[in-house]
Amino acid sequence: MMFDALSKAQRERRKLEEQFSGLIGEAEKKKDYEERDGLVSELLMERDLIEDRINRIETDRVQKEAEKFGIPVPSLSDKESWDEDSQSHTIFLNVSTRLRLRQEIRKERRARWEDTTIWMDRIVLPLIGLIGAVTGLVSVLKSK
Repeated sequence: MMFDALSKAQRERRKLEEQFSGLIGEAEKKKDYEERDGLVSELLMERDLIEDRINRIETDRVQKEAEKFGIPVPSLSDKESWDEDSQSHTIFLNVSTRLRLRQEIRKERRARWEDTTIWMDRIVLPLIGLIGAVTGLVSVLKSK
């Protein structure tokens, strides 16, 4: 669900940029710099709204993953980790903090996977080998 909202917002941003790119290009061809500047200003405002939505979606996603793995998310009082969006004044994790949390999440996933593979190497695989050996022994004894 969150990935749908994220990809939808990213598509909206691409579509907006493509749409305005054509309009800005036409204004430049007509040498109507006032119209071009107005379009650029409108593009930036609309794109900021979409960027704010993308940032909130990504923040929600990273926070949920971090909580799932027990990784602490910076508190709201840590002003260096949080930014405020331009319109609704809601806050979201800044890009560098989201990147750091994603790296910590990957490390934790890797550590958990390594724990699982160690368990498999020490218990499950020898057990499977033992079952195979017993099955082979029973097969040899039955064939005699």
